[in-house]
Amino acid sequence: MESTSRMPGERPVKNIMNFWKIVKSSFQYRWNIFFCIITALGVGVLWGTNLSAVFPFMQITFKGQTMQEWAADCVKESELQIQALETRRAVLLTNAPTPAETSAPDETSAPAETPTPAETPTPAETPTPAETPTPAETPTPAETPTPAETSTPDETSAPAETPTPAETPTPAETPTPAETPTPAETSTPAETPTPAETPTPESAPTLPEMSSAEEVQELPEDVQALTDIALIDHKLQIERATHGGYVKLKEIIDAWLPTTPFSTIVLLLAALLAMTVLKTAFLIANSVLVSRIANLTILNIRNRLFDKCLALEFARYTQDGSAVLMSRITNDVGGIGGGLADVYGKMIREPLKMFVCMGIAIWINWQLFVVTILILPLIAWAIQKLARKIRQTSRQIMKEVAKLFETLQETFFGIKIVKCFTLEEHVRERFFSQGRTIYGKALKVSFLDALAKGLVECSGILLVSIALLVGAWLVLTGNTTLFGFPMSERPLSIEWLVMFYVALLGAADPARKLSDIFTSIQNAIAVADRVYELIDTPVKVADPENPVSLDGNSMDLEFRNVDFDYTPDRPVLRGVNLTIPHGKTVAIVGANGCGKSTLLNLIPRLADPTSGEVLLGGVSLRDMTQKDLHSRLGLVSQDAILFDDTIYENIRFGRFDATKEEVIAAAKLANAHEFIENTLPQGYETPIGPLGNLLSGGQRQRIALARVILRDPKILLLDEATSQIDLESERSIQESLSIFHQNRTVVIVTHRLGILALADEIVVMENGRIIDQGTHEELMDRCGFYRNLYQDQPAGV
Repeated sequence: MESTSRMPGERPVKNIMNFWKIVKSSFQYRWNIFFCIITALGVGVLWGTNLSAVFPFMQITFKGQTMQEWAADCVKESELQIQALETRRAVLLTNAPTPAETSAPDETSAPAETPTPAETPTPAETPTPAETPTPAETPTPAETPTPAETSTPDETSAPAETPTPAETPTPAETPTPAETPTPAETSTPAETPTPAETPTPESAPTLPEMSSAEEVQELPEDVQALTDIALIDHKLQIERATHGGYVKLKEIIDAWLPTTPFSTIVLLLAALLAMTVLKTAFLIANSVLVSRIANLTILNIRNRLFDKCLALEFARYTQDGSAVLMSRITNDVGGIGGGLADVYGKMIREPLKMFVCMGIAIWINWQLFVVTILILPLIAWAIQKLARKIRQTSRQIMKEVAKLFETLQETFFGIKIVKCFTLEEHVRERFFSQGRTIYGKALKVSFLDALAKGLVECSGILLVSIALLVGAWLVLTGNTTLFGFPMSERPLSIEWLVMFYVALLGAADPARKLSDIFTSIQNAIAVADRVYELIDTPVKVADPENPVSLDGNSMDLEFRNVDFDYTPDRPVLRGVNLTIPHGKTVAIVGANGCGKSTLLNLIPRLADPTSGEVLLGGVSLRDMTQKDLHSRLGLVSQDAILFDDTIYENIRFGRFDATKEEVIAAAKLANAHEFIENTLPQGYETPIGPLGNLLSGGQRQRIALARVILRDPKILLLDEATSQIDLESERSIQESLSIFHQNRTVVIVTHRLGILALADEIVVMENGRIIDQGTHEELMDRCGFYRNLYQDQPAGV
């Protein structure tokens, strides 16, 4: 069964972190990422710029205006807005309370004294409209009493009287029209502005538009007046900035754009085509860069996985099966590519396009944009739920695909048994059943993916509908508030509403494309979990930090109190003590499952003892590097493993620096040269197929022996080396070994006791323990178990 790193009930954040590790591993290609972002930014900016061409096109075609006329109208309208706001501000200032009225609440207020002519400000002292006079600096006519009417502090305040003509400033003292609003522009307290003097909705907002009427009425009268003035000042600041922008825009338009509507449209369409071509160039460059980043990262991850598999202990292959590891290196890592391509492609490019369009919408009316996106948290919550379901199902699909790999591997490897035992129907039903399971889960992912896309699309339509509904109400009614909340500084026009709508549609298209990658990203997150489960697996057989060298040490091999378990409930070796002096040949015999091969596997550290130690030259194998250890070993296993290459290369795998003469000499010593030259069509250059399947069992075994002879190891390990070949091949191999085993340590594990003639000592094992050891004659005399093994051998062996 395949293991998984996620415990029941564990939050999926771990999966996201594993995918983030893969993304981080791609940061080494920083220049590719940099240019990827630059090209994506180019695509996004040009996308929004192209959409912005809708506004001038509407102005020209719907109103017949040139862009110069439109810019001039914008400047003029802005100037009227500023003039209306300044007029309104002057009206409010004339009614503003004096400091004496606002600073002494406990005293009975007395009318303000009328300034004498000497005290009356001269024109040079009178503030201009650009300078905002405070209530204390500018007395209003309503507040100016005559000197005779001025009350002492003890007198009760009387109503203020209108100043006499003698007290009114002379024309020489009165501010000029440029400095002070004319009587036609400023209403006196006793006079109400005529309709002609009252600002229209197009020229100046009314008081309720400047602040919420309900909120203002709850304030004291003096605070209300000051609040209104502050709001007017704020609006003036915004409008003056807007006016400055329109002026600069008009200068650019006057300098660069044609003066007729049709020629302007021609130029506009030519610019639109040029920007589209440039955007396409950016898009092509971005796609190439994204593919490069994704494939380089896949290459790196696949190499890391393969390297980790090489470092895993031998038991991991027997427990999980090679098909599971193959599935992770091929199928799973392939799934990362799509996710990475989306991360560096659409996940960067489409949000940039969306942000540019959203920026245009915010610039047009940010309050309307905020109202539009109020439902986004609910949509995000629903999408997050779907994301979790897709990740879980994708992980299940990958497990089923790994099982499918196992079925394929077992069927093809054992096809001879499948055919001879008429197992076709069994393996067919097994394969079909796994395929149906994968189909069902893939269908579920497709449904969830379609549901997510539909949710995103419906959400986009809902957002646009809300924007159109609110915007249409503001345009049709001319209001600038919604439920008492300010929505704009001036009434929204139909042209700007259409532009706002186009900007939202421009943001909706990238959002739809982002929903297309939803399943790909979730699948990549699930893949990352499986990939890092293997990468993060601790290596049980690892090199020490401070290794000990074997140079100069004896090559005596010792097992000291060795126990070994694959699992706690499966003891394999118990209390093994064995010493093999260098240069001796020792054979290990026993019934199947007694632990012979496991004991042999401890020598090359295919596994480490559960307890106890294996020593070589007095040094624990754990204290030396595996490379140092393996350079002194040679192995011929029961299944002679050859590779899909030529005879020559398979022998040369024993030592890559060997010459052709040395390769041929090793083949002769292994009794392989004759059949290579006389039987094979291309001699040493003959390809032998995957796992050497174009050769017979005896031929493969002799090639494997030639490979280990070329290696010339100090310790030779033979694991059932002759158990699956015919007697003639076995005799040939024994003849070769009788010469080669001299002056080196040889450990033989065998069922075929005919090879025991090479052994200096025989070790007998039963149920994971050594029950006896000695020469063949000694064991025949005293060990009944060994005697039974020997006598049970077929005749001729």
